[in-house]
Amino acid sequence: MLGTVIYRIVLHTYEPFLHDWDEKFHALVAKSLLQDPFHPRLYTEVLRPYGLADWTANETWLHKPILFLWLIALSLKCFGASLFAARLPSILLSAGTVVILSRFHLRLFETIEEKRTIALGAGLLFVCFFQQSFTVIGALSTDHNDVAFLFFFATAWYFSHKMYLEPSGKWVVAIGLSTAAAILCKSVLGLIPLTVYGAISLTSGVALRQWKPWSLALLTGLSAPVIWAMYCWIRFPAEFAAENLAILHHTSRSIEGHGAPWHFYITVLWDQYGPALWVAIVLLLMSDQSRTIKHTLVTAPTVYVLVMSCFGTKMDNYLLPMCMAFLGLISWACIHLWKHNRWGGILFILISMWFVWKPDITLRYLSTGRSGHFIHVHDREQKIAWTQAMNDIKIEPDAIILGCQDWEYIDAMFFNECAAYPRGVSLNDLEIDQGRPIYTMTYDGQRYSIERVD
Repeated sequence: MLGTVIYRIVLHTYEPFLHDWDEKFHALVAKSLLQDPFHPRLYTEVLRPYGLADWTANETWLHKPILFLWLIALSLKCFGASLFAARLPSILLSAGTVVILSRFHLRLFETIEEKRTIALGAGLLFVCFFQQSFTVIGALSTDHNDVAFLFFFATAWYFSHKMYLEPSGKWVVAIGLSTAAAILCKSVLGLIPLTVYGAISLTSGVALRQWKPWSLALLTGLSAPVIWAMYCWIRFPAEFAAENLAILHHTSRSIEGHGAPWHFYITVLWDQYGPALWVAIVLLLMSDQSRTIKHTLVTAPTVYVLVMSCFGTKMDNYLLPMCMAFLGLISWACIHLWKHNRWGGILFILISMWFVWKPDITLRYLSTGRSGHFIHVHDREQKIAWTQAMNDIKIEPDAIILGCQDWEYIDAMFFNECAAYPRGVSLNDLEIDQGRPIYTMTYDGQRYSIERVD
């Protein structure tokens, strides 16, 4: 746990700005929840017309579920509107995830003598896992909701496995709560652990009477998301309809340029795990391990990847929840090869660490801001300068800032109590009272300056 927290804090110090997609939007909406925790907003004051479907410039913001935003808002309430406060929940949830991950594989491999080593190895791989750690600091979209979703998804997976082995009322409650939290962080994909283990349990033929506890867990898991959806439908009907239409389009078409061919996720798996994952899959399928282990670590993730490949919109982090299985699988393969061939095991461990951690790419990005196709950050120095300027300026709480470049108006509103707009928006476009302080931002290539408009 401590290693997970320390490593992500170190990465955070090298990334002193809010990323465009979608970290800065999450931070600003979470800040708005401090005023009204049940009304997520991008702009807290409507001064110009906007499109309901434009989640980068509207008022009521339902583009993402609410739970992870509440967590960020709680952090902002305790520590103020700062970059570290916005990332702190993801850092802490990462520490929780490594505990759940290790305990899950300790339980999954309980009949194997090296179960503790496998669980420890899975945890260590997660500590340095490039995909998750750079998602925590916002460098990989869609950042904080994916981190929170992974934690609650992993928790639901762990408790579902416990329920499958030893049915109990306490696991029903735990599954329901963690499933509800996963859905409220991202989507109905949070139902996957419950439905997978429930289906296995009900079709095993050993305990058909278990349909009642699994059904109760399902109802518990759906209750809070349904209540939140009904609340949004009643209070924000137009925005709710627009966002649900966008969600529906994700399944059938490419949204916001995130289209890719059907084999996209094969490339993603290679990028995230390298050859280690494919070797581990082959070794496990050829081994005499139980069907439960093989189905958990290979069959279920394969079905998940195939289903996600059918969606029109594809993104790298859609596969992040499967690290729950893949890191444990790679850890098992390391121990398996170590037992049969010491030098072969050492080589495979080094290969696994290299592709999971990606130390060359990590160091190159932290030193130069470039990482090939893994992370796309344009004008890194300009973003750092903008963040510094937003922290240094002193303006009135009701001020309006014009002329922000690209998405910098989001940062301006997060670090200050003001309204800000991008280039192309003029005073004539705003419905404001006379006498409000108006500022314009300029950038000379090295630093930002702010000037008041009389």
